[in-house]
Amino acid sequence: MALVQNYIDTSFGGGYLNSNIDKVDVTLTGGDLPEARFFKEQPIDIHYWGGVKSRAQPIFYIAAYFGCSDRISMSTPGTIPYPGTPEWAKVKNKSAWGQLPFLTDGDIKVGQSTPICRYLVAKFGLHDGFSMADIAASEQALAGAFNFIDAASVAQYAPGGRTEAMDTAHAEGGSIYKNFAALESLIAPSGWFGSRATPGCAAVAAAVEMATVLDAEAMAKFPKLVALGAAVGTSTAIKAVVAATPYPYYKRKSDPVESSA
Repeated sequence: MALVQNYIDTSFGGGYLNSNIDKVDVTLTGGDLPEARFFKEQPIDIHYWGGVKSRAQPIFYIAAYFGCSDRISMSTPGTIPYPGTPEWAKVKNKSAWGQLPFLTDGDIKVGQSTPICRYLVAKFGLHDGFSMADIAASEQALAGAFNFIDAASVAQYAPGGRTEAMDTAHAEGGSIYKNFAALESLIAPSGWFGSRATPGCAAVAAAVEMATVLDAEAMAKFPKLVALGAAVGTSTAIKAVVAATPYPYYKRKSDPVESSA
């Protein structure tokens, strides 16, 4: 008779939880010690600039909060060149749009942040057991998380200057303000988007973390979102993600202009 067990060896590396998952196929023979045959299952690789708190953050929050950190691997900081450099053209693992993040799972390749989140949710069955109402709330929250990222990205590279654009986006009626106001209105009496914590909740918690780093005073106007972020943030796995991504991508003010004198 054959008994199959899973053995998970998780180690810290590359600024995030990298893992080698060894499946142990143990064959039991009459009266003998079991013979073990080890074979590896490759982790799912998320290709993104290691240590940077940006578009991949909701991806890592979802995996971490729902106990799947040991199944994914993040790029080591400093190993992926930046767009605009000669080395960037040589990077193979990027989406059809020429962007990151990019997921590789064996022969499966997925580009763009939101589809990557949805792929992991499907891959790991993270919506299993949820009602259709909860799944709908989760998907809506996921969209809201990336609405923040999109709005922050627009302000980050505004032609008129980042400071003014960020001021406008955070002010009442601005893009970031309106998005968080909408998300705040959707939080259920449970304190979550739905009857309990969903993948979308984890994604929004990632957005709340980044938004708090960007402008804590502005984020404080949305206490339900702050409370949701705090609840998700108590997870040890989430704390590991935060520690492994110490470099915020989005900045509140324009970079100082160096004098030519």
